[in-house]
Amino acid sequence: MGYRLLDPVTNHVVASRNVQFNEEKKKCISIQDGFSIEGKDLAKEEVIPDPSDAESKSMDESYEENIRQRRNIYAAVISTSSLRLVLAIIIQKNLEIYAIDVKTAFLNSDLQETIYMEQPIGYNDNSGRVCKLLKSLYGLKQAHRQWFKRFTNFIIRLNFQQLNCEACIFVRRSKKSEIFIVLYVDGLLIAGSDDSEVGVVIQLLRNEFGMSKTEVANEFLGISFEYSHNKFPLGQKAYAEKILNKFRMVDCKLSGTPLVPSTSSNFVNGERFHGSIVNL
Repeated sequence: MGYRLLDPVTNHVVASRNVQFNEEKKKCISIQDGFSIEGKDLAKEEVIPDPSDAESKSMDESYEENIRQRRNIYAAVISTSSLRLVLAIIIQKNLEIYAIDVKTAFLNSDLQETIYMEQPIGYNDNSGRVCKLLKSLYGLKQAHRQWFKRFTNFIIRLNFQQLNCEACIFVRRSKKSEIFIVLYVDGLLIAGSDDSEVGVVIQLLRNEFGMSKTEVANEFLGISFEYSHNKFPLGQKAYAEKILNKFRMVDCKLSGTPLVPSTSSNFVNGERFHGSIVNL
């Protein structure tokens, strides 16, 4: 955008972005809406378009579109603090916890867009044709969010309420019982005060989605559970052992100070080093 300036000598209006204000010299001219000079309406004076405005608008629209696309891709994931809190509530109420995994969860999600894919290797008939997806596939950017939306819509139809502060926790309360469901991608924790109602909910979930065998929970997200006299200690021994096995360090020698603080980070196998640090 530029400035519209009135030249008091020539009575001409000039539009320009390059304006320098001289505060020492002031001249006040009162111009009302529609005031015209030499037959020209100042209120309708055409402003010289700035090419950068169109570029800026295009960038803003591109940014907003990028934000909309990101919102359509990412799904809620329960935080560690929320998981600890809901586990504490479940244990305080002395509820039994069951763990279930959804088989091929992302394949249960519905597509909102029309998506085509190339013919997979081994099925290509060299015709140049593409396949129209009828269901979501692993690898689609929006697969996670679409699965989360479908699960949420289904569980809400069962009279569960989604917490405002934590989208991955669902609660159903009645005068006789209450049931908690925790969702993390394709893993579920279910706990309730009435085992029969919990069983009904599990069966409804099993009928809607392919579920693994229901078991009493002893591990979730790498955190192990132990029931002991109204206590619920949490541990990550299994997760630590998994990391050691992954990086072949089960039989490694312990060291109080693995590296000197001034050690250079230029390692021979930098990817392996960074990968091990990320898992901690």
